[in-house]
Amino acid sequence: MLIEQLKNIAIGRSLPSMKHSPTCHEVSSSPKLVGIECDNCGQRIVVEARDLGVAKGDYRPLEAALRCRVCGERGRSSAVLFDELFEAQNFAGPS
Repeated sequence: MLIEQLKNIAIGRSLPSMKHSPTCHEVSSSPKLVGIECDNCGQRIVVEARDLGVAKGDYRPLEAALRCRVCGERGRSSAVLFDELFEAQNFAGPS
């Protein structure tokens, strides 16, 4: 797999977007949507990144700065930045 990715870079193809846990700094000025899931109660939400109110220069994982609105747990969540609207819609589930 790694060899194939390196070949794609060498011939100018873009790699598929890779999901990672964003930092507060990354999210502070991002125009993307963020999906957050509480690891304690399973609550899921999708919000605009800039609406989370996190600060530039804060390089903690975003999860460390979050508190679940349902169960109140702090620092026990998973977060991901979405590149496409359909990814956020799939994450949020049926409305």
